[in-house]
This record gives sequence, C-alpha cells and structure tokens, in this order.
Amino acid sequence: MALRYDKHLPPFSNCKQAEKGGFCMHFSDAITEYCFDCKVRKLSPKSISNYQKQLKYLQRYMEQEFQIKNVEDVRSFHIKSFLSMMDDKERNS
Repeated sequence: MALRYDKHLPPFSNCKQAEKGGFCMHFSDAITEYCFDCKVRKLSPKSISNYQKQLKYLQRYMEQEFQIKNVEDVRSFHIKSFLSMMDDKERNS
C-alpha cells in the first residue's frame, strides 16, 4: 500500500468549529494522518493496511449510525456502541 502525504493539501476538512478557532478533523483526514504516522514509525505495510481497514469500518459506522463525520464529535458512548456491535457480530458468526 502506497501512502501519499501531500503537504500542499489542507489536512483538515471545513467545519464550523474550525471557523470559530476550534479544532476540527474529518475522519478521512485523521485516518490518512494516522497511516502516515504508522509509515514513519516503520510499521509493516500489512499492519498499516489492516489498521486503515478497521478505521474505515469505524468511520462508516459513525457516519451511518450517528451521522458523525468529524473526529471531535465522537464521544465514549459512540465508541462503546461500536465495540458492542463488533462483539455482537463476532458472537453471531
């Protein structure tokens, strides 16, 4: 998997909190940043690919279940809901 990190692209999506001087990062931006960090830390491409797949799965879940697109909107309840869903899915397979 080849990751591209382009310093010329803005790392953050537009959001209302950022306009007010706050921090705002879209899930896809956070995933890209995390994968880049993993590459810099010399993790294996297979590990990075697996992390990226899992994070994208979390992203889809947050968007579909809670209409959450930005990382700062995620609360512990949302993560617990995701983990519970994953646990239920594993038990039923």
